[in-house]
Amino acid sequence: ASTALRGAEGEADVAWSAFTVAVEHTLPLPAAWFGGVGLGAGLFGLDARGRARADFSGQSERLWCGAAFAQLSLGHALNGWLRLRATATGGTTAPRPVLRFDGREVASLGRGYASLGLALELSWPEPEPDPGSW
Repeated sequence: ASTALRGAEGEADVAWSAFTVAVEHTLPLPAAWFGGVGLGAGLFGLDARGRARADFSGQSERLWCGAAFAQLSLGHALNGWLRLRATATGGTTAPRPVLRFDGREVASLGRGYASLGLALELSWPEPEPDPGSW
């Protein structure tokens, strides 16, 4: 994700990235439905490129923090090769990354954070098994 920050001191283009891994326990649901609860951890990176106005100096900065989260997902198989999944995630970051303009806090990433996601999942149809083969 990316955004632009503006202040009296200048402006900065900011992008953040997440690199995560999670384990999920599948929930017992009726046929065609699927879901799970999971726990995960990862790294969040915040990249900022500043452009300063007169009397200030711009700089680039990269901040990293750890993240821990829990997630819940629920989905439905639309047919044999297409599924729709919704995911809710909530977690915390440490240490809290903070961007500053001339010592003034202008943006930060979390302590706590939450996200909602919606995804279409595609898969290749599996061939029907041959009854004469193992």
